[in-house]
Amino acid sequence: MSQSTAADAACHVVEARHLEGEDGILGRKSDPYVIVSAGLTHKHKTAVQRKTVNPVWDEKFELTKGTFSNKVHVEIWDNDSLRRDDHLGSVEINIDDIVRNGKLDLWYPLTNKKGKKVAKGEIHLILRPIMRQ
Repeated sequence: MSQSTAADAACHVVEARHLEGEDGILGRKSDPYVIVSAGLTHKHKTAVQRKTVNPVWDEKFELTKGTFSNKVHVEIWDNDSLRRDDHLGSVEINIDDIVRNGKLDLWYPLTNKKGKKVAKGEIHLILRPIMRQ
């Protein structure tokens, strides 16, 4: 009898809350989008949500076999049409945690690019392994 192995992972980008407002004169809103990556080449991008610091994406992605390292990287960016997009925060989730728990349905606090908890806000993700024979 063969054992099942986690060849793929499913990532549901649900929503975020209390993000940093980067746009406008008073900087109260952002145009956030999410990039989900696993490994060096496989990336998924959500739609841009306009003028909000509490976006709802409700988008699902599959990270397929051979495309991920041992971590899922999730980054939130503020879309800027006239200059470089601003990094709002990120989170890394270990694939082993997804496999061990079967499903993770959590709010993750955002960190800055160096992994320190200084970014504002959090993101709601649902992650689960897709088991293959």
